[in-house]
Amino acid sequence: MKILKIFTLFLFLTALFSCDNEKIYTPVVNTETIISPELYEKPDDDKTIIDARIVGDLLVVTVGASGCDGSTWTGLLIDKGLVAESYPVQRFVRVKFTNKELCLASVSRDFSFDLKPLRVNGDNRITICLTGWEKNLLYVY
Repeated sequence: MKILKIFTLFLFLTALFSCDNEKIYTPVVNTETIISPELYEKPDDDKTIIDARIVGDLLVVTVGASGCDGSTWTGLLIDKGLVAESYPVQRFVRVKFTNKELCLASVSRDFSFDLKPLRVNGDNRITICLTGWEKNLLYVY
């Protein structure tokens, strides 16, 4: 009986100390956010938006395209310069993506964009309509 108690205590302590704390995702802002109706309308390189999410004040977009490793890719978040008067207000944005890699591998990469320049005075939430992404994203600040 004593062995069973010790074994149970050992299992409990092993389970308690082997738990890994959840890793907190803290993306780094690695791209620029600008407001430009002219640039918003210009086409860019082919890409697929694999994922888009808001983490704090950042829009994190995972882009997929052909390339070598994606290390030379650049991304720019461009706002159309139009605020749709609804509740919450809406901003229309797109990722301007540049890919100069000539490889044919399928690669993906995260781009992080600061959303603070898109804030609207008098509101604390904005619906982000990202071109190429089927869902609208709610930015609460």
